[in-house]
Amino acid sequence: MIKTTRRFMIQSSLVLATVVAMGMVAGNAQAISFTETSLNSSVGATGSEIQNDGTLVRAYHFGAGLTDVTVHGVLFMAGGAPGSFTDTALSGDWGAGFNSWNGNWSLTSLTDPAYKQLLTSMLMTSSGAAITISGLTAGHTYRLQLISNNPRNAQIEVEGSSHTLSGGDNANPVLLTATWIAGDTTLNMSVLNDNLHFCGYALHDITPATANPTTAAGQSTSRQAKDKVESSEAAVPDNELITADLLVSLSNPSFEKPGKGVGSSWAQFGSPWNAQSFPSARQQIETVTGGAFTKAAPGGGKWCALLSVDNVPVKTPLVQSWDAGVSAGDTLSVTFYLGRAKGQKGGKGIAFFKVGATLYTLAFDTTALPADSWRRTTMTQKISNSGNLSLGFCSTSASGNNSFLDSISDITVLSKSVALR
Repeated sequence: MIKTTRRFMIQSSLVLATVVAMGMVAGNAQAISFTETSLNSSVGATGSEIQNDGTLVRAYHFGAGLTDVTVHGVLFMAGGAPGSFTDTALSGDWGAGFNSWNGNWSLTSLTDPAYKQLLTSMLMTSSGAAITISGLTAGHTYRLQLISNNPRNAQIEVEGSSHTLSGGDNANPVLLTATWIAGDTTLNMSVLNDNLHFCGYALHDITPATANPTTAAGQSTSRQAKDKVESSEAAVPDNELITADLLVSLSNPSFEKPGKGVGSSWAQFGSPWNAQSFPSARQQIETVTGGAFTKAAPGGGKWCALLSVDNVPVKTPLVQSWDAGVSAGDTLSVTFYLGRAKGQKGGKGIAFFKVGATLYTLAFDTTALPADSWRRTTMTQKISNSGNLSLGFCSTSASGNNSFLDSISDITVLSKSVALR
């Protein structure tokens, strides 16, 4: 069902100020904060300078013949070498001087195997080397950690702000940390001069848990803010109502009402989720007792959904629909958790809003997640047509490359103009 969760009535002069403020929040990231830290490379060092708090978005390290390594609680995936990169975030012109090393750099005192592999394997960049990471959430706080075993006074640009590493051409490894509040959904990082020895990076979402989440328009969606608006609405005449928030409530959002059982720990999708039904299809699993994960997703329960091309392909996605409409100009937002199970590769897929016959999509990729982990994902879309609303998910990966889904929030509708009488 769609239910009203607030309305606020404000005068026209205040509307203009609000719109201006929203544009500033939505379109511009806050200033980047850079911190440069020396990394200990002596006997017994384990990389404790690398920060591991927050939600890991992705982390890779580079060079030939590498394996995935965990350093101070951060799983760095093997990103490959020139001609065989596995990290799809690498883009731009890495330059003719681009090179890779594998364990050859002069940090001979290192004894911790994982940390040694991270620091002694690298890429030697050229001007224009770039990393582009999409899927960020506007308004969230992010921390990017860049690791170098030879800084060479490299100039690094993150989201339009630059920092020049203080170390010269020497084997004194450094960690450059950039922290900012995202103004859009994409991270852009580049090297502005030559020959940085680049070992790897880690990106975390470190949005404070106590902070009020914001939409792309900059409006708070916290319960506290909504209560404050509700409590003051009676003081404003009804004829000055110009905007409202709606909440679309999901049924069975964490798949705790499974469908027909199909064997130990497996079941078909439960109502009202609509997906192609095969007589023995394994569509949702007992998250922990079924052996997929050590822990359920935050807010999840006993069950989670399997997103595979065998049960939710593009032609027959997992869908929940409402016989009620949203309007052109509305902004829709929903949050959910995607997971990569133990011992699995992860997969790719699409989340979408469908309004009438129009799709508004968000591509996702769980292959960069550490195995046995969950990632909170937010999809926010401003719609350009009116119609009845559906929410759906499907897999675009080959068979066996799976993602898991759990703990889907209600859908927030930031309405352009809804009169509530």
